[in-house]
Amino acid sequence: MDKRVKLVDIQLAEVPPSGEVEELIREATTGRATLARARFFLRQAAAFGTEDAVGAEHNLNAAIVFGRSVTFHLQKQYGHRPDFDYWYAWKENDMRGDPLLSFFVEARNVILKEGPMPTPVVKMTGNVVGLLPMGFILLPPRRLGSWYRQGVKALLAEAWGALSLPFARLQLSWALRRAARSANRRLPQIVTTRELYFIGSPYGSRRALDLLRDYLDRLDRPPGSSNGDLIMARKRNWKPRPQSLPIQPAAQRAVAYRRWLRWWRLLFDDIKTIAHHRHLYREVTAMIEANPALHVPSVFYDWMRLAYVTGQASAIRRLIDWDKRTVSLIRLMEEIASHPDVISRRRFVGLYRGHLPARYGHLHFERFAGPGADRIDRRLVRAHRRELITAQRRLRTFVNKHVAHRDRRQMRRLPTYAELDRCVDLLERFGKEYSLILRAEGTSVVPMIMGDWKKPFRVPWIVEKRESGMGSSPPAPDRRSDAAGRG
Repeated sequence: MDKRVKLVDIQLAEVPPSGEVEELIREATTGRATLARARFFLRQAAAFGTEDAVGAEHNLNAAIVFGRSVTFHLQKQYGHRPDFDYWYAWKENDMRGDPLLSFFVEARNVILKEGPMPTPVVKMTGNVVGLLPMGFILLPPRRLGSWYRQGVKALLAEAWGALSLPFARLQLSWALRRAARSANRRLPQIVTTRELYFIGSPYGSRRALDLLRDYLDRLDRPPGSSNGDLIMARKRNWKPRPQSLPIQPAAQRAVAYRRWLRWWRLLFDDIKTIAHHRHLYREVTAMIEANPALHVPSVFYDWMRLAYVTGQASAIRRLIDWDKRTVSLIRLMEEIASHPDVISRRRFVGLYRGHLPARYGHLHFERFAGPGADRIDRRLVRAHRRELITAQRRLRTFVNKHVAHRDRRQMRRLPTYAELDRCVDLLERFGKEYSLILRAEGTSVVPMIMGDWKKPFRVPWIVEKRESGMGSSPPAPDRRSDAAGRG
């Protein structure tokens, strides 16, 4: 039988049964394979070396592009899994703080949009001093026990070594002097080396090959990563959430609570704006549907739909942002889930003053905590976060690929109005619930519009101008000339 057939049989026999087979095959053909291609081009660049600088430059550019594609392929492969977006957002924030990774991300953008990344050959000239002999060290003889337990030969060898030691010292001293005189005649020497370096690199003293090799190693295992490789992202690693310690001092809990209130005022305004825009859009479309005279093809309707969809999707994308530099609903949920002791039963019930008795505060608090619990249930908050992440995933991709950027690989199936409405419904529901738990307010998310906002639609928008000529009405008299004549 052919050896290749035997090898395939052995490999298939070691594969776990059923569902894990496809997962292993996909893992072997995405992120890991992309990194292997990048390492292949790096080896090719090292093989070309400075003798063929052009070939080395081509392979270095290919290695940079494939190295940058590793994270893209990870997102493509694991993007459908729950909580992957959250895991990758934390990894992305860590990688953004690495200057080496940031340099190669910018280098890849330069290669794709401007041109090849130049790697000139730099000649370096220096003096090689060498290694000069400076002296010697005498090791003590190794004794194998008491003298009466040694043989005659061992005793004679030890005695001869003690007698010949002065002569050995003198011989070594002469040899060192001769070596020093010979080295002084030959050294220092001028040696010239040729190496490849990247232009604009923050590590100007490091070779291009070493720099790129370090970059690929960091992609394989980022510095500070305690849960394994970045590429071999397993389901257990998609939640690298450290166990958060409770905020012990009451003053710090009060500071965190005030920060959450500031965040919520901004976020709740955004949620109300999203709900308000949907209410207006539905009312306008209902007016159009109710009037058959408006059922005509028009680019105005296309513009209205495009403005509504892109505006709503972008606003939702802004609320679901994991960047540490932003204020977003997803980050607020994560902070509340990490520190549920900040919103205690005592703090929440204390918000019920005046005509609201405290018993309503206890009832409302138990909607977020178990009966008798002193703090809110973090599992409920994380369930809300997962539900929101699942609902907004395709909208986020739509904004990234079609609104904020012009991606080369666009979505094959665009999000539907049903998906957009589902996400807005979730935001309205969470707006009511978190207004209750943070501010003890049961408010409406859709704002009430004061006045008749439909009044502009009750008058014609276009006023037809009458042409002057036969049958037209005479122009209006000039009142100023009449007044002057009377004067």
